[in-house]
Amino acid sequence: MSIGNGHDRAVALAAEGDVRPDPQELERLLRRLQQSGPGLERLLDHLDDLAASGTLDVLAELAQLVKALLDSMTPTLMARVARTAVGVALQAENAMEDGREVFPALGDALNASMEAVRSDREVPGLLGLLSALRSPESRRALAFLVTFSRELGGRLQPSSR
Repeated sequence: MSIGNGHDRAVALAAEGDVRPDPQELERLLRRLQQSGPGLERLLDHLDDLAASGTLDVLAELAQLVKALLDSMTPTLMARVARTAVGVALQAENAMEDGREVFPALGDALNASMEAVRSDREVPGLLGLLSALRSPESRRALAFLVTFSRELGGRLQPSSR
């Protein structure tokens, strides 16, 4: 007999006013309680801690939320969720592909730049920087930095929600 069935039976007996338990069932439950005692004590200690910290209430609310979500799952909704998950996975894969190309180039450029700056070469002035803009590589790198700055700045703006 499960705990749920025993509980249901106890509620039914109490409702009828007959709360005299069956002696054999009571003996079986007492034996089971003795066997499970240490585990039940640990469980009660955990429940006390969870209740004292408010976590038990949060877990109960989370369980209600999960049940409501499961109850609301329809085949159409599940298909939409699956399509969204596949789309997110593909975007993540594309971002990783882009990262595999960009990060090594970024590391190489940083290393070469650090070597150049640490060398005894003279640091270019304003005219030197302007003449460096004739180089397609410099223009491409500056275009990347300007685009990156705009994209980052756009994402840093407070949302208008």
